[in-house]
Amino acid sequence: MLRYVLVSGLLMWGLPMFVVMTFVISRPQPPVALSAILWSVGGVGFGVAMWFIQEHRYRKATQAH
Repeated sequence: MLRYVLVSGLLMWGLPMFVVMTFVISRPQPPVALSAILWSVGGVGFGVAMWFIQEHRYRKATQAH
């Protein structure tokens, strides 16, 4: 689970969102360090949520018919 959360949540969702929202979107920005922390926490939260969603789908798909 930890590896999935770090790769799928933090690296594949949190990092791109941090880059886009901090350096690409032109609007008033929070400090870069704060933005990095917020998107990292968001990425971990996204990864954990996706882990549980995928586990639920897997268990539902592998139940005896």
